[in-house]
Amino acid sequence: MLVNYGMDKMRFGQAVKSGQSVRLSTKLESIANLRGICKVEIKFSIDIKDERKPALTGVATFLYHFE
Repeated sequence: MLVNYGMDKMRFGQAVKSGQSVRLSTKLESIANLRGICKVEIKFSIDIKDERKPALTGVATFLYHFE
């Protein structure tokens, strides 16, 4: 089972205009065992093609429960 535990440090850099291409980049920031539940923090960035500033950056936190 996967639970979205939250979104942190979200920053909106600029708006994405209609027709622009975007790319999602992710990086595993941390992983921890919380008494059988896996807590994962993933840093992400949504970049706009041919633009210097990203559209959105932040950290997504998920909880994974394995049976």
